[in-house]
Amino acid sequence: MLTKILFPTDFSAQAERLIEALPAFQKVGTQEIVLIHVVNPVIASDWPNLNTNFLLELQNNALTILNKWAEKLEQDGFTVQRKIELGNPFKEILRVAEETQAKLIVMGAHGKGFVQGLILGSVTNRILKNSPIPVLVYKLKVIEVFDKPTFNFVTERLFEKILFPTDWSPCAMAAIPYLIQFKSGGVQEIIACRIVDEDKVRDVSEEKLAQILEENEKNLVKLKHNLEAQDFKIKPILRVGKPALEINRIADQEGVSLIVMGYHGRGFFKGMFLGSVSTKVLELSKQPILFVREE
Repeated sequence: MLTKILFPTDFSAQAERLIEALPAFQKVGTQEIVLIHVVNPVIASDWPNLNTNFLLELQNNALTILNKWAEKLEQDGFTVQRKIELGNPFKEILRVAEETQAKLIVMGAHGKGFVQGLILGSVTNRILKNSPIPVLVYKLKVIEVFDKPTFNFVTERLFEKILFPTDWSPCAMAAIPYLIQFKSGGVQEIIACRIVDEDKVRDVSEEKLAQILEENEKNLVKLKHNLEAQDFKIKPILRVGKPALEINRIADQEGVSLIVMGYHGRGFFKGMFLGSVSTKVLELSKQPILFVREE
């Protein structure tokens, strides 16, 4: 399913560090990596001495770096394509994803915000909102080594312990096939959580709240049985609270290595994961998050 990954890069230290995460995907069937760097002419127009030759030099320099990265990935056993594009970053990334028939886009972020340079927050958000294929935002944290900033993975065992938040909507449940595929990646446990939004039940009666919780408990039990039939170890969690905060709290408490969330193609998440909630989960999370679009 994830046979080919598109990896956009701005050649930042974060992106170079993130390259080391890609071999983990071989366990779930990834065979090919498409490296892409986009030169944005709008930004480049502000540079001094800009001309056609200078843009060509930028592209040639970018290709040199991509060739270096590709050589390492090829040594790891991947087939690698190199793409240097000129244009709007998010549009070019999505165009190349379609052109190459990529199955997943992998992007990086660090604790202080999204990766600087090419993959700015606005670009990442637009890709998440418009990508027809899953997007993995891999979180990196900044650490100081000899007074110099470097970037360390929040987790090295990406598929070991997965958190799956759901509100039972079709867009949330679209992530299930990916959970099943990740079995070959060494999944030890899946934590299935349902967060009932406290703001939506604040004014309901105790009897009604009990009914809501009972219904969600039944759904969690059913999900648990279905995934256990696939030989997964499942831990169901049901809470009432603020969804984004509870999702991240559970991720930290349980020491998860990956959060997998489904979303709707016409915009960011509906229902529990509407707008500000999804953004907050992404902002607060220390873990990588795989966003799977409902087909």
